[in-house]
Amino acid sequence: MFETLFDLADGPPLAMGGIQSGQGHSRVSGPYGACQADGSEYSGLYVHKITREELKSWHRPRIEALVSANIDLLALETLPALSEALALVEVMREFPADAKHTSHGDLFSEAVKQCCDKAGGGRGGGQLIGVGVNCTPPQHIAPLLLAAHSTLPPPHVLPRVVYPNKGEKWMPGIGWQEMEAGGSWPYLGDVGTWGSLGARLLGGCCRLGPGDIKKLAGC
Repeated sequence: MFETLFDLADGPPLAMGGIQSGQGHSRVSGPYGACQADGSEYSGLYVHKITREELKSWHRPRIEALVSANIDLLALETLPALSEALALVEVMREFPADAKHTSHGDLFSEAVKQCCDKAGGGRGGGQLIGVGVNCTPPQHIAPLLLAAHSTLPPPHVLPRVVYPNKGEKWMPGIGWQEMEAGGSWPYLGDVGTWGSLGARLLGGCCRLGPGDIKKLAGC
C-alpha cells in the first residue's frame, strides 16, 4: 500500500516545473468505499460497518503521503456519508498547512499569550525569560514570530528563541528526504530576518549538526 502511495506522492514535484507563476498544484483523495469495488462509494453504507477511528486510520497514510509531496491544495471529495466527512476533518487537524498553528492545530499566537499570562512573564516578570519556536521548518519561523508579535512584550523584555530543524521532509516508512549532498543550508539568509523579529537565542534541532550550528553562529 505504501509503495503505491509514495508513487502518487512523487507526482507533484515532477509536474511543478511546468506550472506558471501564480498557479498551484492539487491532488485528490476519495472515499473509503471506492476501494471496496462494490459501489458503496455511492451509498455510504460502509460507515455502518466500520468505526470513525477505522476510517481515520485508512485515510491518514494517504493524506500524509500527499501532504508530504508539498502540494498546494488537497481535495477530499466524493464523500457519501457525514461520518466519513467528520473523520476527515479530524485527520486534517493533524496536518496544519500554515505558519500560524502548532502541529496539534492550536493557534500559535494564542498559545504564546496563554503561556505568558500563566507564567506571569507577559510583561517581563515571573519565571518566563524567553519564548519562541523549535524543531520547525525554517520557512515557518518568521511567519510564526510575526503571528505572536502582537501578544508579546518587546524582545528586550522577553527575548525570542529560535531552533529550526533542517527543513527536510519526513516520509513515513522511508525516513528523511535529505537535501542534496554538499549543498549549503538554504536558510542562512533568513537568520537576519529572525533577528529583526526579536530572536536572541539561536540554535538548531533535528538534522542540523555542529557544522550547521557553527554557520548559524557566524551569521
